[in-house]
Amino acid sequence: IPTLGGSPLDLPRLFREVLLRGGVQAVMTSRSFKDIARIMDIPASCTSAAYTLRDSYEKLLYAYEQKLVFNRAPDALPPLVPFKNADKAAAAASASASASASA
Repeated sequence: IPTLGGSPLDLPRLFREVLLRGGVQAVMTSRSFKDIARIMDIPASCTSAAYTLRDSYEKLLYAYEQKLVFNRAPDALPPLVPFKNADKAAAAASASASASASA
């Protein structure tokens, strides 16, 4: 179990807080991990709290979320796209499709 602020991370609470906000993709898009850190009483001195919460969620809870909410098998998990990269990924995919269509 990861530690944050000198205490073990409360994974069940993290899972509930993320689901209450629509799942990890919605939390990443709205950049709400900082809010979740505040709600979970993680000290402000933990400057990497949002990153650590997101990283821990992706590694330990994402597959469980996908199985519980969407009934997806572990080998069928969609990739997570951070908000700041979502537009870049869509543009790259569009450019790639245009390039291969014109070739």
